Amino acid sequence: MKACQNDYLKNKKRRKVWHKANIEILQEEPCVICNCLPTHRHHPDYDKPTEVIFLCPFHHKAEHKKMKNEGCYI
Repeated sequence: MKACQNDYLKNKKRRKVWHKANIEILQEEPCVICNCLPTHRHHPDYDKPTEVIFLCPFHHKAEHKKMKNEGCYI
């Protein structure tokens, strides 16, 4: 758990800068689970910023809850 937290905090600023510079290449798509809009971009692996999945707010929250339960999210 500690390693996940350290990676998350270490890369937080880098992700924010990259996201601002590249937001236009990440066009919104429907939720991969329920196919609805609007969606949030979810990064399963923060070291791969262009690899995102689109999740509606409900499924995005559920994914972060799952990550937290697995110990890889703050």
